[in-house]
Amino acid sequence: MRVVSHPEADEELEAAALWYEERQPGLGDDFLDQFEHTLRRIVAEPERWRTIRVQGASGQSCRLLISTTLTNWMPVATNSIGEDGSLTFQLDPGSEKQRFCRVVSP
Repeated sequence: MRVVSHPEADEELEAAALWYEERQPGLGDDFLDQFEHTLRRIVAEPERWRTIRVQGASGQSCRLLISTTLTNWMPVATNSIGEDGSLTFQLDPGSEKQRFCRVVSP
């Protein structure tokens, strides 16, 4: 499996790591380590992960939200729709028996 990231996603990842690092030295590196660990898990077991595909206008920003109650939603990913008009999110099924997903555009 080949992993390709959007340049804006790379910038967002770097900004998030810097944000964590400013709060506590070493936390930015821990964040990046966890990101890399998760990415390796996706590459190693792609069939384990749920795939959510979105169609829309190229460049449109989308956020993936999850909930176990349908009332409290937590953002887990942000990305932009590609030039081909599609965007794919890979989501770890997690340990919850029931989890809902939705994609919103700001």
